[in-house]
Order: sequence, then C-alpha cells, then structure tokens
Amino acid sequence: MKALQLPLLDREECPRGVPHDVFALFVREADRIRNAGRTHYSARTICEYLRHHATIEAKGRDFVINNNWVPAMARAYMRMRSCYKFFELRDARQGIAA
Repeated sequence: MKALQLPLLDREECPRGVPHDVFALFVREADRIRNAGRTHYSARTICEYLRHHATIEAKGRDFVINNNWVPAMARAYMRMRSCYKFFELRDARQGIAA
C-alpha cells in the first residue's frame, strides 16, 4: 500500500504509539466508507482490510497493525471527524458497549 502523509492537523490526532502512516491509511479507508454513505462500521474490519491488501501488494512482507491500536485509532478518528457513533466503543472499565 502506498504510504500516506497525514495533514498537520490530523497528525496531531494520531494516537500515541501508532505510526502515522498506519493511522493515515486507517483514516483514508474510514473516510471512503463514510463517503459511501455508511453511518456505522467496524474499525477492526478496516484494519483487516488494510492487512489483507498490504500483504498482497507487499508480496508476503508483513504489514503490522497491533490489535491494541484499533480502539485508539477509532476514538481518534471519531474525535477528528466529529462522527461520534461511527464506530461502536466499549467501556474499558465494564467491558460493555458504550
């Protein structure tokens, strides 16, 4: 997959510990899904899509997206785009949907 650069304002939203290029790809795909008319989607599905396509294009080289990054990227994306119900979140303290 082509490396993307986040605009400066979006870069400030990138969760700590998540590489900027990974977050940029996540943002690009989430934007594409929202622009297609979806009002709710799975952040994990986006990450699996990115892994799949990166593996095919990289001819076997692993594309690393830590599963622990997914909730942080989902929260950062919703905060950045002001679409607070686009991804379903779980309350980490209680393990229930928020």
